Formats: sequence, structure tokens, C-alpha cells
Amino acid sequence: MTGPRKSLESWIWDAACSIRGVKDAPKYKEFILPLIFAKRLCDVFDDKLNRIAKEVGSRIRVLNLDLMELQPN
Repeated sequence: MTGPRKSLESWIWDAACSIRGVKDAPKYKEFILPLIFAKRLCDVFDDKLNRIAKEVGSRIRVLNLDLMELQPN
């Protein structure tokens, strides 16, 4: 290979562009906004799960807890 190696990120981006084809900006947001929303939900869930895991000892125990056990008296 004579030129500089492509990074994995640019290789994936080029592959996505060839699959996706040409999209104008208003159409593109219909794909991106739901992905950003889902990512935000996952991040908030992980943060809350980690916070509770510190209180109970592990993430596995958190996932097995009943919600009523977490309610303050």
C-alpha cells in the first residue's frame, strides 16, 4: 500500500456513505435524531444503574432488585 492507511473511522464512514447514498439535510435528521435520543436514554440509564450499583454493591444486584425496594420510606 503506497498511501497512508485509512483509519477505521474513515473506512466505516466511507462504507456508510456508499450504503446510505446521497441524502439532503432535512432527510438525514430523520435518521440521526432518533439515534441521538436512544443514545441519551442509554446513557441516562447507565448513569442511574451505576449510581444504584454503588449503593447495593453490583450492577447485577441492581438488575435483580424489585423497584419497591428502592423507594425511600
